[in-house]
Amino acid sequence: MLEKGVASICQSIVIVLVQKWPEICLHDEGVFQRICSYMRMPSAALLDSRLVRRLALQVSIMLRDRQAVMVLLRRMVLSLYRRRYCLLFCGVLVGAFATLYGLFVYGVVCSNVQVWKHVHEICKQYKDGEVVGNMCHPLCEGRVHSLSCQPLHSGKEVVFSAVLDGVPLVFKSSRRNLHTRTEVYAEDSNSGRHLYPSEDEFVKMVATLVENELNVSATEDQLSKLIHLAPVTPDPDLRLTEMKDLWRLLQDHEYLGVRMFSEQEILPTLIGSCGDVFAVDFAEPLAGGGLWEHEDEVWSDRLRSAVLILELLERLETTAPAPLRLCDVRLNHLGRSFDGAKAVVLDGDSLVTQSVADTLAGDGSMCLDHADCHFFDCHAACEDSVCVPPSSNNNLQAICEKVFLGAKWGGALVMPGLLASPHASPALAALLRLCAHPHGEEGVKHGTPDDIRDRLVATVEEMVYELDLNA
Repeated sequence: MLEKGVASICQSIVIVLVQKWPEICLHDEGVFQRICSYMRMPSAALLDSRLVRRLALQVSIMLRDRQAVMVLLRRMVLSLYRRRYCLLFCGVLVGAFATLYGLFVYGVVCSNVQVWKHVHEICKQYKDGEVVGNMCHPLCEGRVHSLSCQPLHSGKEVVFSAVLDGVPLVFKSSRRNLHTRTEVYAEDSNSGRHLYPSEDEFVKMVATLVENELNVSATEDQLSKLIHLAPVTPDPDLRLTEMKDLWRLLQDHEYLGVRMFSEQEILPTLIGSCGDVFAVDFAEPLAGGGLWEHEDEVWSDRLRSAVLILELLERLETTAPAPLRLCDVRLNHLGRSFDGAKAVVLDGDSLVTQSVADTLAGDGSMCLDHADCHFFDCHAACEDSVCVPPSSNNNLQAICEKVFLGAKWGGALVMPGLLASPHASPALAALLRLCAHPHGEEGVKHGTPDDIRDRLVATVEEMVYELDLNA
């Protein structure tokens, strides 16, 4: 490509010189080669062009005016380098825009413009009678204010915080362009009418959805609640709209989890919905202070947060209808409930049942070693170059490694964890390492045994008790 570019520029120079001195005819073929030699470029490829060769033979006058030749060649070189830098700049600019676009598309960053656009669209549908929900009126009539987009929501169309009558809430909307999302109705091929299911058919549809998504069977009591947004919907036309909105919401993994596990207080409390947007309680981040801060008060807050996390893990594995796994473990995915008494999971998209985690981690894909077999932080073993179920680690192992100890990159700690502090005793530090890697850091990631869990709970609770005594 570079040689072709130089050839094009050389042609232009030769044409200009011939136009300037048309009466001169060159019989020395070495001139053109001298030009290319000055450019430090091979001339063989350039001399393939008969036009360039013929024109080169007509400019012997260049030998009489070397200064003009040098000026033109310098301009040619500068032009070439300018083109290089221009292409480099354009490439960087395009790359930056592509990266920014990707960050917006996948919810890593967001803008309040997206939030207002989404709310405006929902409210227009509400005024046209296309959506229903108990949050439609307050959202569209000005009672909800202080809307602010929330980043890092790759599984959602939009996430934003807002205030309703002085109460902070978080609104979420599932992605609308998912190829797996279906409508509750069928469309008549002849008339184009929407054919909605009967109540019994809708119950069966919801039961099948729960079983496919969570691999659990919903009870009759759970189904009776899941098939309605509100306790009573007297208007038949509104009921069809409710079916449509509810079916879209139930296909959002987090919304389904909020509805199914509401009694266990694992996720923030559901407040209501409007169309495909649902609202939950705002949950404060768990940790107090920054992770790089080590004041006594901050350390006390961290220990109390650790106690709440350990209690949350107990609820995940014992009180839910089926044992639950956190497969995307991060500190910012955990928060404090509205009353401050419990830890809750802020990102319900990463919450799956144990049986689903087994399937996702050991999905039968090809692998070279155990590190290839994982669904985020749910790991499995690699046997005979295939990832096999069940999941090999457990919630506590992932929490100890990713939350309590901190994030690593290339074996080095790049972000200290909740309990990675100078205040931590050597015994606690050793216990955390054992919790995160009960069988060492190499090979299959194993789950943390119950005896280590008991020791960790006792150690952290004792440290909190001592802090309370000294307060």
